[in-house]
Amino acid sequence: MTNRREFLQRGLLGAAAVSSPRLFAAIAPARRRALNELPTVAMIGLGLQGRGLLNQFLGQKCVVTRVCDCDRIRREDALRRVREYYRDHKDLGVPADVCKAESDFRKIIQDPSIDMVCVATPDHWHAYMVVEAMKHGKDVYCEKPLTYSVDEARVIVEVAERTGRILQTGAMQRSGYEFRAACEMVQNGVIGKVKYVENQFGGPACPRRPYKDFKKWESEGAPNPDCDFRMWIGPAPDVPYSDELAPRGVHNFFPGFWREDDFFGSGGCGDWGAHHMDITQWGMGKDGTGPVKVVASTEGRHWAWDRGFRRQNGARLVYADGLELLHVGGTRWGTVFFGDRGVICVDRGRFAIWEGDGRFGTDRKVREGLSRGTFDGLKKIAYYNGRYDERVDGVKREIDTATNEFGMSSMHAIKLAEERLGFKVKDFKKRLYASRNQVQNFVECVTARTDTISNHHVGPWTSVLCQLVHMSYVHDTGFDWNPAKMTFANGTGNADWLSRVEIRPNAHRFEVKA
Repeated sequence: MTNRREFLQRGLLGAAAVSSPRLFAAIAPARRRALNELPTVAMIGLGLQGRGLLNQFLGQKCVVTRVCDCDRIRREDALRRVREYYRDHKDLGVPADVCKAESDFRKIIQDPSIDMVCVATPDHWHAYMVVEAMKHGKDVYCEKPLTYSVDEARVIVEVAERTGRILQTGAMQRSGYEFRAACEMVQNGVIGKVKYVENQFGGPACPRRPYKDFKKWESEGAPNPDCDFRMWIGPAPDVPYSDELAPRGVHNFFPGFWREDDFFGSGGCGDWGAHHMDITQWGMGKDGTGPVKVVASTEGRHWAWDRGFRRQNGARLVYADGLELLHVGGTRWGTVFFGDRGVICVDRGRFAIWEGDGRFGTDRKVREGLSRGTFDGLKKIAYYNGRYDERVDGVKREIDTATNEFGMSSMHAIKLAEERLGFKVKDFKKRLYASRNQVQNFVECVTARTDTISNHHVGPWTSVLCQLVHMSYVHDTGFDWNPAKMTFANGTGNADWLSRVEIRPNAHRFEVKA
């Protein structure tokens, strides 16, 4: 008897004969028959983000058969969570002991019984795991930023094209309605022609420092027998153990120390920059491409030694059509689109729009007005910016921006914009890829063998934007750029920066290669 997966494969194989080589590569290898006809998934990296993703995968049409972390306590905690879930959901018909714990991700990547992997490790591991998993016939969900360097992004694109594997980057804002609605408004000309976009996120990483708090180095660096720190370091240079780098056990915070370390992350540029610049790419129709020039910041340097005396914002990315993306501080909005007929601001659960001649320069005063909803340079149509605390004359007070007049929520603000400006988002001529949930979209696309919302034409290029801004701050310079080839142009820049070898000259373990 032909099962559902075999039937699907045969139908797709017939269509592949007249389709693209990528589609044929995606389905030609025989797929393994998973438990209950569902694809299997392995979770690699089980910190706070990884545990959140684990909970999401457990609710999808797949079976979690492996959990992997170099910390024994996190690994065993995840195994317990999965087994308890399957015990409590007997209707799924999944035996609790189907899930096993593993300390070495390489065994998972080489395991033919696993269809998908989810990578939620620190950034310096992302590209190697993604590439090796795809080369071993696995579809991959990887957290953002997708890469630690530009060179890694180029390899991911090449391997995804060659293997036909399904890739999803965890740029979950694309699955948020307020972001899709804002981007569709931009693409359908609601605010006219957009000349520049502002993104708010943190600055670059810091030069290597061994401890977060030198006064507590003994406790911060105390041996941790539950962690394979050699595995945690992986492709990075050897450094002393720090529980700020690899937090002990099951922790309930997002580690900032490794994100802010040159050896392992890209600071706020890679963290929130991967989210907000991704929305710029989406809204402006720039997926699969990037800027042609990076203009160095003229903002003042950060004079703290542990920030590397690096500038923290002000870099500009200039595209071939003249669009400018500016990295700013001093605003509560993640992404702000400035059109010649208005301004759209968007962030998680927040939305605002102003109507009028938007051809004016931006500065801190404008950003503050847009954040507070007090900007009077244009007509305010809708505005909801959530709740936040501010301190005035030493007194902290909570600001609630919800109003019946301009918006009680992001959804309400979008509805008011539709009513007052005379359009319906659902009736727009130009519609964007609709996804309700990043993980659900991935699992569904693995089954259907279709591209995800943040596929290999999206994630790698957004990651490159993070690296362009980051290297501009690290080296305090601008340069010309070839977005198609992902390399410097016109004799500018330094090829070493593309692999960040100038930061990690001795790190050649686990090389990311096609």
